[in-house]
This record gives sequence, structure tokens and C-alpha cells, in this order.
Amino acid sequence: MDEPNQTTSDSINQDLVKFILEARRRGFDDWQIRAPLVRNRWPESTIECAFLYIKRQEELKKKIKTKSDGRIVYKYKNTITVHLDSEIMKLVEKRARKNMLTPQEQIEDIVRRSCVNVKKTSSENEDKVDDVFLKLFSRKKSGVKKV
Repeated sequence: MDEPNQTTSDSINQDLVKFILEARRRGFDDWQIRAPLVRNRWPESTIECAFLYIKRQEELKKKIKTKSDGRIVYKYKNTITVHLDSEIMKLVEKRARKNMLTPQEQIEDIVRRSCVNVKKTSSENEDKVDDVFLKLFSRKKSGVKKV
């Protein structure tokens, strides 16, 4: 079997790929798809190769955008894979529908807002003092309280 990072369409079980895509279309997440395959004694390397093949095909679709004049434009984006529990994913999807976003856009928005809030809170906690000595020798209470 080829290494997982060198999969080709020849080494992929196309029936397994179709099964995975159909299961995803019906709403099953990847872990719910893998478990029965492993229980039915599918080789883990075959399962991983099929998932990797699907992932690469999806990435190609995201990266390639065809212009009206026939030119192909490649769109690159930083990616992070996060495995969410199905209950959490339902909450994210519900919130995304409320905000009229896709679940991916909702997760990006949550992460972006979290990063912005961290910047705000860390700068708000610091004293705005120009003189370093004044800051070092101020009577600001910090540390453990004496009993």
C-alpha cells in the first residue's frame, strides 16, 4: 500500500469513497463512519487513504476557482482541523443559522472574536503609566492577602 501522503486514485477503493461521501451526505460525522468500517474489519490504512483522498479532493475544489474567461485562480487559506462532538456541532450549526453563516464561517467568527477579546483584556489590565519607576514603586495591591 502506498504511503498515506502519496495516495493516487488508482490505490483508492472507490466504493469505500462513495460510501463515505454518502454517509456524510446523510449527516454522519467521520467518527461515526469509521467505527462500523473498523468493526467490519476494513483495514485502517485503506480507511485512512480513502478519507485522505476525499480531503484532498475537497481542498482542490476550494483552492481552484475558474474565472468566466476560463482562467484558473488558486485560492489558498490557512487550515486547521478540529474534531467536534456531534452535540457541539449541532450547537454551532444552530448558532450559524441564527447568524446566517455556514458552520465553518461561524467557527472562524468565534475564533476571531476570541482573539480580539484577548487583546482587549490584556491591554486593559495594564496600567497606562509613562514613568517606569512610578509603575514599579506604586502602591498598587498585588499578590496574596495577609490574614
